[in-house]
Amino acid sequence: MRKIGIIGKIGSGKSYISQLLREQGKNVIDLDSVAKSFYDVKYVKAEMKNIFGDDIYFENKLNNKKLADIIFNDTEKLEQVEKLLKPYILDELHREYYQQQIINNQDVIFVESATMMKTGLYKDFDEIIYVDAPYFLRQKHVVEKRGVSEEDFKNRNDLQMNFCDIRYLLEKENIAYNFVDNNYTDDIIRDIKCYF
Repeated sequence: MRKIGIIGKIGSGKSYISQLLREQGKNVIDLDSVAKSFYDVKYVKAEMKNIFGDDIYFENKLNNKKLADIIFNDTEKLEQVEKLLKPYILDELHREYYQQQIINNQDVIFVESATMMKTGLYKDFDEIIYVDAPYFLRQKHVVEKRGVSEEDFKNRNDLQMNFCDIRYLLEKENIAYNFVDNNYTDDIIRDIKCYF
C-alpha cells in the first residue's frame, strides 16, 4: 500500500487538502486527532499529570488550552508529550494500515500530521505532500478561525521545521515530495488533482 503524508506549518491548509481528498473518496488519517484520542488512556493520563501536574485535567478532561500554552512555549515539554504518545500513534497507524490494505483492499492512504518530520514518522512514507502558504495568510487564518493570539501563532510557527530542512531529510531518505502552494483560492485543487 502506498503511504502519502500531508505536512506543513500551522495554518498552511493541511486539513483543507485532507478534506478535498476525502471528498474524492480517499482515506485520510488525521494524526493530530488520533493523538488527542489517547489523552484519556489511563497510563497516558497518569504520565501527563506527572509532567504537568494534576490540574492539566479539569473535571477528568484534558485542559487543551493550558496544555497548548505550556508546550508551545517549552520545547522540552513538547518533546516529552510527543515521546509519550508516539507508541500509541504508531500502533494506531499500523492497525489502520492493516484495516485499509487487507480488509478494505485500498492501495493508497493519506496521513495528515503536524509533527511527522520531528518525530521521524516520515521515514515510513512513500511520498510527502508539503503544504505551504504565506506567513501573513497563515497567521490571519489561525488567529481568526482558532482564536489563537498572534504571539502564540508565532511561537507555534517557530517550533516547526522549515522547508529547506524538511527537503534535506526527505532527499536523504529518498522520499518523493510534492510542494503545494496554498493561496487560499481554488488554485490548490489544480495542484493536488494528481491524487484524485
